[in-house]
Amino acid sequence: MKFLWDSAIGLLVVTGGLLGMTLPFGKLATAAGVPAMLWAFIISVGAGGVLLLALLLRGDRIRLTPHKLRYFFITAAISYAIPNLLMFSAIPHLGAGYTGIMFTLSPVITLVFS
Repeated sequence: MKFLWDSAIGLLVVTGGLLGMTLPFGKLATAAGVPAMLWAFIISVGAGGVLLLALLLRGDRIRLTPHKLRYFFITAAISYAIPNLLMFSAIPHLGAGYTGIMFTLSPVITLVFS
């Protein structure tokens, strides 16, 4: 039996829902006084922890070499941690809605450049 999360539409809905909740929760965290860097760290560690847990539950193992660790660190910083830090830093000044629009336009701009 194929589960919803094993389908393309299921992954699209789940990913979109989680990304959609990121901005309002970031706004609430900022309003509560949580620094943008701490909130970006919590989001990044949480996502990485969930992925690691899923990997371990599947029985897969990763051999960590210095080359892989360097790749993981650079990739995580460039593609996840720094954009989240910028996004959560912009929310208090621009609002969650406008920041969300800019966040969703970045793949379109990347497509235009490519």
